[in-house]
Amino acid sequence: MRLPLYYNALNLLKTSLEKQETSNTLYQLGKLYLNMEEVDEAEVYFKKVLDKNSESLELELETNQALGFLYSKKEDFSQAIQYYQRALKIDPDLLNTRSNLGEAYLKSTQLTKAEIEYKKVLKITDYHVESHIGLGEVYLAMGDEGESDLYSQAIKHFDKAIKISNEREGSKVLNKKELSGIQYLKGYTKIKIYENSVGIKDEKLLSDALIFFEECVTNNPENHKGSRAIEKLKKQKEIARSQNFPSRFAMYIILIPSGLIFLLTNIVFWLSFLPSFYINHQNNKVSVPKASPQATQTPIPTASPKSKDSTQTQTKVAENKTSESNKINTTEYFLLSFSSLTFALISLYLPQLLKLKISGTGIELEKGSVDQAKIPTSLDIKR
Repeated sequence: MRLPLYYNALNLLKTSLEKQETSNTLYQLGKLYLNMEEVDEAEVYFKKVLDKNSESLELELETNQALGFLYSKKEDFSQAIQYYQRALKIDPDLLNTRSNLGEAYLKSTQLTKAEIEYKKVLKITDYHVESHIGLGEVYLAMGDEGESDLYSQAIKHFDKAIKISNEREGSKVLNKKELSGIQYLKGYTKIKIYENSVGIKDEKLLSDALIFFEECVTNNPENHKGSRAIEKLKKQKEIARSQNFPSRFAMYIILIPSGLIFLLTNIVFWLSFLPSFYINHQNNKVSVPKASPQATQTPIPTASPKSKDSTQTQTKVAENKTSESNKINTTEYFLLSFSSLTFALISLYLPQLLKLKISGTGIELEKGSVDQAKIPTSLDIKR
C-alpha cells in the first residue's frame, strides 16, 4: 500500500518542480527517493539543493545530514564523513549527527577518531544509546587488533545501552532485532576474552557467552550466526568436560602432597628454633609418689656428686640428640620449600602444559599427539 502513496507524492513533487525549481522541492524529492531506497536518484536531488546555494541554513544542514546517511548506506564512508562534518560545522550540538560521524569513522576503521566522536556525545549526555553501542564496537575492534584489555570496556558499554533502552530513558528504545545484535556482540566479546586469557582459562566465560548467544536467538530466531555459535560452544564444552576431569584429578594428586610437604617443612624448621627450655622442662618432670608415715622414717640415699654430674651429662646428650633429630638445616629447608612450591605451581598449570622436563632428574613428560590435538586454539566464532 505504501508504494502507490510514494508514487503519488513523487508525481506531485515533479509537477511542482516543473512550475518552479525550489531548493525545498528538490530536497523533498531527494528525501522521497531515499525513503524508496533509490539512493542514486536521491543523491542527484540532494546535490542540486547544495548547488543552488540556498540561503536557508536549516535546509543546508538537513541536506548534508541526508547525504551523510546516503553515503553511509552506499558504504562510501569517506564521503559520508565529509558531509557529516559539514553538518556539524553548521550546528556542533547535533548529537545524532555526531554519533553517525562516529559510526562512519568506525566503519572506515578510523577507530581513534570514532572513539573521540562517541565520547563527545557521551560527555554531553550519558543516555545516548547509539553512542554506547558505537563505543562498545570501537573497543571490541581495538581488542581484536591486540588491545585485549579493552574487551571488558566493550561489555560495559553494551550493558549500559541495553539498560538505558529497557528503562526507556535514553535516545531510543531498541527493538528485538537490535537487541539480538548486541547480545551476539556480548557473546563474541566473552569468547575473545576467553581465547586471550593466559594460564588456566575461566570456563565461566564460555557459560556467559552461551547465555548471550541464546538470548540473541530468542530475540531474533533468524540470527543464524547466533545459532551456529551455540552449536560450537556446546561442542567445545563437551570436549572441555571430557578433558578437564583427568587433568583436574592429576592436578590435585600433585598439588595436595606438595602443599603438605611445604607445610610440614615449615612447621619442623621453625619449631627447631624454639628455646630449649621447653624440652628441658618436659625432661625434668619427675613423678614422686606420696610417702607413707612409716616410709618417712626411712633414710633416702643421696647420690654422690660424681654420679649426679654423670646423670646430667647423659640427659644433655639425649636432649641434644633429640633436638638435632628434629632440626632441618637451612639448605634442606630451602630445597624442600622450593621443590614443593614448584610442583604446586606445575599442578596449577598442568592442563595447559604440553611438555615438562625436570633437569637433573631425567624426568620428562609430554602429552600425546591425540591429547594435544584436542586443545583448540580458537573457537572460530566470527564477529
